[in-house]
Amino acid sequence: DDGSDFVMQTLSATAGCVAPQSINMLPDGTAIWLGRDGFYAYTGGAVQFLWADHQALALEHVSARLEKAHAIYEPRTREYRCWVPVRGSTLPNRCYTFTGASWRWREDTVARGACVAGEDVYVAGKDYEGTEGYWVLEKGETASLQTRIRTAWLTPSDPFRRSYFRLYVRLRETAKDTAADRTPTRVLT
Repeated sequence: DDGSDFVMQTLSATAGCVAPQSINMLPDGTAIWLGRDGFYAYTGGAVQFLWADHQALALEHVSARLEKAHAIYEPRTREYRCWVPVRGSTLPNRCYTFTGASWRWREDTVARGACVAGEDVYVAGKDYEGTEGYWVLEKGETASLQTRIRTAWLTPSDPFRRSYFRLYVRLRETAKDTAADRTPTRVLT
């Protein structure tokens, strides 16, 4: 192949991927994905198991729902983030974050999907209180507090609807973690 087309290549016969949406590429060309027993990376022509120190956490994964896991690469913080269903959840409710050297996790969002646009991380799902919505999970450093969202999700089924939609916006400071930081703010749009 001359490289102009998509090429499929087996990276490993033993380290499978249980969730295609968990695959993500880092800027250095490293591919990361979720396997049945944890996370793997392909770099330098070899597959590495990244999860050796955290296999106890993999026991909490809902194996029948792992195909719902999905990941993003956040270029501002240079982090790989993957949402995985744990402890009986039908949706991904734990977000694992890999910095390139270490892992951490959070459980404040049940994410049906996530994406990165510019410097912002968007998540569709539920927040820690169970409120369904489309969330700006992380804002870029240069961004203002204003965010514009254009989506078909907020399109009314009735074209003659005259009332406003309610959009919940959660403001949370990441440098500290208090109850006040986790309180959603309701905004009419």
